[in-house]
Amino acid sequence: MDISLIDILLAHLALFFASIIYTISGFGLGLISIPILINIFETKTVVILINFTTIYLALLIIRNTKEVIERKEITPVLIFGILGVPFGVLLIASIDVEPLKVSVLLAIIVISIIGFIQIGNGQPASKYFRYPASFITTILITTLGLGTPLLVIVLNKTGLKKNILRKYLAIFGLSVQLFALIGYVFASLISFELFVLLVSVFPTIFIGFKVGNKINLRLNNIIFERFIYMFILISSLIMLIDILYI
Repeated sequence: MDISLIDILLAHLALFFASIIYTISGFGLGLISIPILINIFETKTVVILINFTTIYLALLIIRNTKEVIERKEITPVLIFGILGVPFGVLLIASIDVEPLKVSVLLAIIVISIIGFIQIGNGQPASKYFRYPASFITTILITTLGLGTPLLVIVLNKTGLKKNILRKYLAIFGLSVQLFALIGYVFASLISFELFVLLVSVFPTIFIGFKVGNKINLRLNNIIFERFIYMFILISSLIMLIDILYI
């Protein structure tokens, strides 16, 4: 892995801003950092770097969030999420999934607009919607590399407050990414140079977490919901434009 000092600084800058967004919202790490990282490192390195950063930030969020999530509440979400992995692998191995990205992004955009309009209005949806949402999210992540916004919207509509929502997403991300990291280790995908890079980003990620956490403390639930929906809408539109016109 032959990289320059400028490349390393750009990678740290990308992960710093991505860490702030992830700490505030509980997702979006790849949406912010991948456009920069993919121009510096090969794809496998970017995926592992995002994986590692997600695990570290998820642990920080879980450790620093005082709200308690009962095991019986989160366990079914994790089980349904893990069950989606083999279906996603089967799907990506059997069909051309690229055309599906446009349809999924359009659906997410429409749902986010409806959710934004309904902020503060209406009754929360049934919590049982979380289970199929986690299952579908894992399939979408496995096949298309996107899908977390769908889970975010569903969790938000089932009445979860902002810190509980962030903790939910952190536990979900940690569970999925830990399985992936174990696989990377057994597949000998982490070289010494990559290991050094992973260690070097620890302080950057931690500072990004601290900044994001201070911003999060200033957000009430209504402002948090607006931020979530606007971030989902803007990022999805950018991805859709990138697919269609670039």
